[in-house]
Amino acid sequence: MEQIDLMEKKTEGARKNLYRMAAMALLLISACFLTYYFHNVAKVGKVFTHLFYVPIFLSSLWWKRKGLVVALFLAGLLMLSHGWYRMDSDVSTDYLRALMFLCIGYVVALLSEKIKRSEMAADASREIYKTIFETTGTATIIIEPDTSISLVNSQFERLSGYSKEEIEGRKYWTEFFSKEDLDMMIDYHHIRRIDPDAVPACYEARFVNRNGGEKEVVVNAAVIPGTKRSIASISDISPVKEAEREREILQKKLEEALTHVLSGFIPICANCKRIRDAEGQWSQVEAYITSRSKAQFSHSICPECGKVLYGEFFKEKGSP
Repeated sequence: MEQIDLMEKKTEGARKNLYRMAAMALLLISACFLTYYFHNVAKVGKVFTHLFYVPIFLSSLWWKRKGLVVALFLAGLLMLSHGWYRMDSDVSTDYLRALMFLCIGYVVALLSEKIKRSEMAADASREIYKTIFETTGTATIIIEPDTSISLVNSQFERLSGYSKEEIEGRKYWTEFFSKEDLDMMIDYHHIRRIDPDAVPACYEARFVNRNGGEKEVVVNAAVIPGTKRSIASISDISPVKEAEREREILQKKLEEALTHVLSGFIPICANCKRIRDAEGQWSQVEAYITSRSKAQFSHSICPECGKVLYGEFFKEKGSP
């Protein structure tokens, strides 16, 4: 596709240059005729040379410094015609006019080159911006003040299910979000253009795709400096939210299971505190609970048992 576009641009450029050359040839032929008529027939030279500035200006604008060939040609034509047809008149005026042709052509060529360099720099900046805009990992859109979408990237195409041609200049961002979120988001949209700090730059919402399916997303929005347009990036967090919900459900089930396992009457020895299971086996409290849950035990000695076991050698935590 890029190669086809490049070939089309080259073809268009060649066609445009051909038209320019044809137009310039006609202008130069007209200049030759005017020079002959006014110098040889009318015997004057004060008015018609003003028309020479048209081809000089156009050639310098179209072909930059190469266009100075036209200024040189017309300057030479003026001096030669003076020598052929008006030898009896003062030549200094024609010399001054010829010099003006060259000066004006040179100035226009310099200005045209400067404009061209500025255009190339702007094109380079646009290409960089376009590359960043397209290769970012999130769906990104440019929003106009009236909520219409002027530009989208390929990630937004995939998220929404629409093509760029269907979205850009045709749809509004309000068409892509749940009605329950729209009032809040529209308020953000308008307030952001008045006081950007008064609304959150990042918030959660529900995105609606082409098929009507909803996705939970995080929206990051900001006004583009110096404009009323804004840029918004939209990240799909549905998988994360779903994983969180599944984890909460699983945790709740585990808590219910543990409660069920440890509920009711538990036969425990009044002396050694071992517990009898359903098979009639006696187990330590730690073993019984660990086998029926994910709980883990750490061991220490309480003050009462420490005094019984170690007597005066036992000291409570925090005592001197």
